[in-house]
Amino acid sequence: MKTARKRSKIPIIMLSVFVFLLSAVGIAYALARSDPNPPLAAAEHTDGIAVRMMKAAVTGEPALLTEEEASLLLSRSLTRDERIQGVRLSINDDQTVNVYVPVLYKQMRLGISTVVAPGWDSASKQITATVQSVRIGRLSVPRGWFLSRVKREVPDRFQVQGNTVLVQSPLPSGLSLSNGNILYLSGLSVSDDGFLVNITADMNTLRNYLEKFLKRS
Repeated sequence: MKTARKRSKIPIIMLSVFVFLLSAVGIAYALARSDPNPPLAAAEHTDGIAVRMMKAAVTGEPALLTEEEASLLLSRSLTRDERIQGVRLSINDDQTVNVYVPVLYKQMRLGISTVVAPGWDSASKQITATVQSVRIGRLSVPRGWFLSRVKREVPDRFQVQGNTVLVQSPLPSGLSLSNGNILYLSGLSVSDDGFLVNITADMNTLRNYLEKFLKRS
């Protein structure tokens, strides 16, 4: 009699587990699709950024970029991939950086938010971002799982080494001004005031550009 009762309970337990798992999947899906971040601001012009970068190239002192300016430069580089809708950067008190990237994935719009410790790799001349945490929408996801997806989905834009992502310079061919590419990113660090970027330049091209600019002024 007891054995029969135990057997009758097994389907109920299995059904309860199935309902629980289904509910968990549904909640996770809803959290991932729910993006708490405000929309990205409209892009602005880079004229002021170019002037500061030219000065940095001549003086050897780093140029200071605001969060908005750094976001704009990185967005213009990464949105060559149509799945990436833009980038917003914000600096935390401990000088880690919140990175918000809305993406299109399998006909869904997902908001990916990460906290990273940024840096610069001199050997590869790329920005480094050591990932500390990841959220998709409101859902926290394992860092290793996320990085494996990045490595598989966008290998042409990012390199993954352990917990660190190497990002191609937002000025991969130099900053394009009216007569070609002349400015190149050669270093990056974070301060309380913004992003400090070191700039090198093709000085002959820069001199020619400035001469033409002064003649037009």
